[in-house]
Amino acid sequence: MIYVDELVDLYIKIASKPYNNNDILNIGSGNQYNIKKIFETVSKLLKSNVVPDWNTMKNRDWDQNIWISDINKLKKQYQWKQKISLKEGLRRTISWHKNYYSDSC
Repeated sequence: MIYVDELVDLYIKIASKPYNNNDILNIGSGNQYNIKKIFETVSKLLKSNVVPDWNTMKNRDWDQNIWISDINKLKKQYQWKQKISLKEGLRRTISWHKNYYSDSC
């Protein structure tokens, strides 16, 4: 997962340099996070006591166990690495939502 501000900065960096149309860049953190990890992080940030009912959905044929993006080319060609952690990105996202929705009511 990449925090949106960091992703926008990366897109601008990529768009600012010559690009080969046949080149494929994988954009991601290079880390794998499952829903449980994201849920636990958000729950701690929100101080929530919601208890999910895990494993209630059948596995689907197309589900993958591994979905890590290979960002080696991105690192090499654009000297890029993720700076905002999962926890910090989720904290900022929660803060944005709280501010945005409190202002729009």
